[in-house]
Amino acid sequence: MKFGTTLHGAQFMDLENRKTALTYYTNGGPLGQIFKAMRPRALKVSAVGLGVGTVACYARPGDHWTFYEIDPMVDYIARNKSWFHFMSDCAADAPVVYGDARLKLQKAKKGATDFMILDAFSSDAIPIHMVTREAFELYASLLSEGGIIAMNISNRHLDLKPVVSAVARAAGLKGYVQTHTGEGEVTPHYFTGSIWVVLAKKPQTLEALRATGKWTPLPASSKADLWTDDYSDLIGALK
Repeated sequence: MKFGTTLHGAQFMDLENRKTALTYYTNGGPLGQIFKAMRPRALKVSAVGLGVGTVACYARPGDHWTFYEIDPMVDYIARNKSWFHFMSDCAADAPVVYGDARLKLQKAKKGATDFMILDAFSSDAIPIHMVTREAFELYASLLSEGGIIAMNISNRHLDLKPVVSAVARAAGLKGYVQTHTGEGEVTPHYFTGSIWVVLAKKPQTLEALRATGKWTPLPASSKADLWTDDYSDLIGALK
């Protein structure tokens, strides 16, 4: 499925393979690595941005998943079995909360989210209010002890690494970044290159990921990189 110029998901059509995560979300990619590091425990997952529901197939028995999606039509497409089966096969009962995720997350229980996935994009644009100091302070408040945030910052035009580094540091979060180009993929023709950031309150939470050698510390940032609800600088973030 495409929105504007951005591919938001793809799925194998055969029954045997259709639960396989593809595009940005493959098992060998950053998101798959994070889930591997967090298992085998059951997780409470908050996923911002539904797409075609690919990440739902990382769900395991005992998990509790909640998706946040601003456009109800996206949910309709993801659940329509004429097009995609990720949701119906893997998380049919997972609730989807409609509306602006930042506003809806304010109602979520503090300290209860084990894993937050931030993947809210409109074509190649970013919702700036989701990448500010105040937004990241909210995300941090929702994390459980040992909780992790993963953010897809892939973008053709903007380098968001310094921006996320600045807002994460201001919110008391430590993190790493990975630019994934296909290493470790078992389905190399069906993955999409991506850049992901992983964040946690304590460095030791991310030790298993750091030890893989695939993640590097977030780059240094300046005061100009610190986006707030009152200030952002898209021109400064241009590649």
